[in-house]
Amino acid sequence: MLLYRGRIDDRAIQAGLPVRGIGKISDIFAGSGITDSTPTKTNAEGMAAIARLWSETKRGLLFANLVAFDTLFGHRRDPAGYAQALAEFDAWLPPFLEKVTPDDLVVITADTATTRHGAAPACLRFGCAITRLRPFVTRAPLSQSA
Repeated sequence: MLLYRGRIDDRAIQAGLPVRGIGKISDIFAGSGITDSTPTKTNAEGMAAIARLWSETKRGLLFANLVAFDTLFGHRRDPAGYAQALAEFDAWLPPFLEKVTPDDLVVITADTATTRHGAAPACLRFGCAITRLRPFVTRAPLSQSA
């Protein structure tokens, strides 16, 4: 049986670690579980904040939301804009991952494959059988026992 033990951000704060929100994270959680916030208006600002705070934060949690994926493209049902934003993120990611050490954990995911207001943009035109799949990519610490 799994018992709720609190969100990871609250547990990090209890352990004395900073939890740094990027984008609209502080707004999403009404400031709860966030020690400091860096609001952004674009994905480029968000990616720059992630890179800067990653370099500044030796221990703790960076919790980021790249706002344009939602506000400019997802909710606006703009698949071309979303594809361009994804290409920009894909170009940004490899140099960022070079800064990740074997002891770091990076998790990249999306909230949903559909918009809050209905089907994902491409599904409106082409139809989708599965619209609730979410990407989940990790770059986890290397095991010392392997």
